[in-house]
Amino acid sequence: MLEQSETYRTCLLAYNCQARLQRGRRLGSVQTQPGAYRKPTTVGTHLMNRRHFIAAAGATAVLSILAGCKTEPKGEKFIGHWFSDNGRYPPTLVHIERNKDTFLFTETAWNNFGKVGYRSNTVPATLNGADNILVVGDSKHIAYKEADDEIVSDNLKARRITEAEYQAAISRQ
Repeated sequence: MLEQSETYRTCLLAYNCQARLQRGRRLGSVQTQPGAYRKPTTVGTHLMNRRHFIAAAGATAVLSILAGCKTEPKGEKFIGHWFSDNGRYPPTLVHIERNKDTFLFTETAWNNFGKVGYRSNTVPATLNGADNILVVGDSKHIAYKEADDEIVSDNLKARRITEAEYQAAISRQ
């Protein structure tokens, strides 16, 4: 009887060892191939290491997506206050602002007909197929010259000014 219990104990130990090896292979903690010991490919055993890795991977993914997106909408270079002085008449002031998908083009210019003085006229404007052309009132085409930071059309050549300069010029009129 003594020998039988020793045999039984040996078999039980062998079974437990085999079961532990199989469980370890499934979970990745035991090396399945013969040879030098290799650590399992995990981020770490500590939970905080995994959290930091997941947070860093998520932040990297979001930043790479944002880096590929152009944040400036089309036509932003036209938006602002413009000043045109051709020397012949008092200066013309232009204000371009966004109106959802289109623009509002407000031109304050000297008027010689009827009641003489400055008149403001606001018309809608849209971008042409090209990014550098603004179509005002379906007839007037205005181009943006990036080198000089000015807008140009047939009868208008205006440079960009600040809002304070624009308000000062409007109030002088």
